[in-house]
Amino acid sequence: MSLKKIVMMVTAVLVLALLSAFWWISQYDYNRLKPIIAEQVRAATDRDIDIQGDLRLKVGLAPTLTTGPVKLRNAAWGSEPNMLTTEGIELQLSLLPLLRKKGVFKRLVLIKPVALVEQNADGTQNNWEFDKKPAKDTPAPETPSEPVEFSLEHAEIKDGQLRILNHPTGDATTLRIGDFVLEKQRGSLPLKMKLKGAYNETAFSLEGDINLFRDLLYTSKDWAFDLAFKAKQTEVTLAGRLQRPSGDAAPRLEATVKGPQLDVRPWLVAPQDAPAPVKKNTDRVFSDAPLPLEILHKLDLQADIEIEELLLPHIALNKVKTTLRIDGGRFEAGPARAVAGGGDYLAHFKIDAQAKPPRMTADLNIDQMNAGVMLKELGRENVLEGVLDFQAHLAGQGASMAQLMGGLNGHAMLVSGEGHLGQGFFGLFSRDI
Repeated sequence: MSLKKIVMMVTAVLVLALLSAFWWISQYDYNRLKPIIAEQVRAATDRDIDIQGDLRLKVGLAPTLTTGPVKLRNAAWGSEPNMLTTEGIELQLSLLPLLRKKGVFKRLVLIKPVALVEQNADGTQNNWEFDKKPAKDTPAPETPSEPVEFSLEHAEIKDGQLRILNHPTGDATTLRIGDFVLEKQRGSLPLKMKLKGAYNETAFSLEGDINLFRDLLYTSKDWAFDLAFKAKQTEVTLAGRLQRPSGDAAPRLEATVKGPQLDVRPWLVAPQDAPAPVKKNTDRVFSDAPLPLEILHKLDLQADIEIEELLLPHIALNKVKTTLRIDGGRFEAGPARAVAGGGDYLAHFKIDAQAKPPRMTADLNIDQMNAGVMLKELGRENVLEGVLDFQAHLAGQGASMAQLMGGLNGHAMLVSGEGHLGQGFFGLFSRDI
């Protein structure tokens, strides 16, 4: 038999074997994997997972496994039965790296996922804190197998939602995610991120480079980021790193925030479709709900801020420079220097959550501010005209806003030149009281 015929026969056998393998793979009932997946998820999270519909495989060199709707059960105390739902999942695997003991997931897509994050009634646990079961003692294999190294090159979320419920305060937040993409890349920050979404009818985008999410699990690694955030009347960059020290020390976040404009007003009001928080004492002007000061014990912070135009609910500031610090339960903002209505602005704010009850101080000095010019930057006219000087030093103690305002001490002085009050003045502050 000639060499040519031998080569042709070997090739034919290989092709036939390959076609048979593809046929077997395409005909395999992948629904048999459902109990295995459910068992692994329950072992890791102590929660049940429900994979509805059929598991299907699109055959190729990079086969894609698709699912129908998937539901992950919520904590037993949760307000809703499921903590995560999605209308479908697509997972694409590259076959060739398996020969080198590497599992490369080329693409993971979540279709219309809805994630629920909530705290229990006493605020001591959230539903993404899974109960840990003690590991069972299993004999070690005589010949340990070499583990397969897994990696993910592309992850995507399409038309998703993130819902956050805080039961102790009654606050509810919904973040709509139009498109969210993570892709691996070369460089010191190996993930490229693109996020487009909306909050309170305000569209925004967040793009840039970040470290791998798995680095958040290791105390020996910093999790770095370099991002650009854009929204209506907002364009800033955020860069820094999160450090997780070993032991009981709090994580430390170091960041810089810079940009030509930052409008925080859309992020400080509740969405129109959010349920109104329950008010226990409707006769009170200030809430007696505990202030969320526990965060000051759980995180250390050093954030340097430099913004050309900062729009707050009641004041517009230009050329803002300040630093935010959290260290050992103490918060400090300032000294913050800026220009307000053409005048000088200087503020310093401190919170000491180590004190019992917590202690707060605020110092504010405004010199020669043209109120009409400043308010026009906020889009408010016919409110107040005139050049103002303002000084205030305030101090108080309390674990709630009602306690704090009830024991407030200090002084405030307002000096105004010629001016007048417009029709909109008396509605300027009332809606936030």
